[in-house]
Amino acid sequence: MAQSRRALFMASIALAATGPAIAIAAEATPPNPDAELLALCAEFHQHHADAHSLPETGDSTWEDAQDARWEVSDEIEDMRPATAEGHRAKVTVALVLLEEQHGDDTDSDIQFTLATLRGLLGRAQT
Repeated sequence: MAQSRRALFMASIALAATGPAIAIAAEATPPNPDAELLALCAEFHQHHADAHSLPETGDSTWEDAQDARWEVSDEIEDMRPATAEGHRAKVTVALVLLEEQHGDDTDSDIQFTLATLRGLLGRAQT
C-alpha cells in the first residue's frame, strides 16, 4: 500500500510540474492572424450551400440566401490574407464565384484564371 501512495504522490508531482508548462505553451500560441478571414470564408461556403439547396425560384428565401452569400463575399474581397491558410481560403471563395459566373466560358483568359486558381488548391483541371 505504501508503494501505491508513493506512486500517487509522484504522479501528482509530475502533473503539477507539467500543468504550468501546458498553460505557458497555450498562452504562447499566437492567435491566427487570418481567423476572421477563415471564419468569413466558412460562412460564405455555408451560405453558398444553403442557396444551392433551394430551388432557384426567385422567392424571398432564395433571394435572402443569395444576398447573405454576396454580403459575406463583399467583406472577404477587401481582406488581405496573412497566412497560406488564409490565401487558400480566399482562393476557394474566388474559385466558387468565378466558376459560377464563367465556368463554361471558353475565353482563354478566364480559362487561364480558373486553371491557376484550381492549381493553387491542388485541384484537377476540368
